[in-house]
Amino acid sequence: MHERDEGDAVGAGRRTWLYVMALAWAFFGLATMVDGRMLLGAAQLLLAAANLAAAWSPRFAAFVDAPLLRRK
Repeated sequence: MHERDEGDAVGAGRRTWLYVMALAWAFFGLATMVDGRMLLGAAQLLLAAANLAAAWSPRFAAFVDAPLLRRK
């Protein structure tokens, strides 16, 4: 069994970045909707939901844990 300390730290950083981006998209989406531009605000809220879905996805977790350069 091998240790994955380095990969876990990288994966946690990428997931944290997705949460930050989701929060930013949600904030700007709500601010845009309050301003009266409903369609643009809804699109930004969809981007926030997509970032959250990527952060919670097991497929994304597998992608994060995989090495950048695969050795044969």
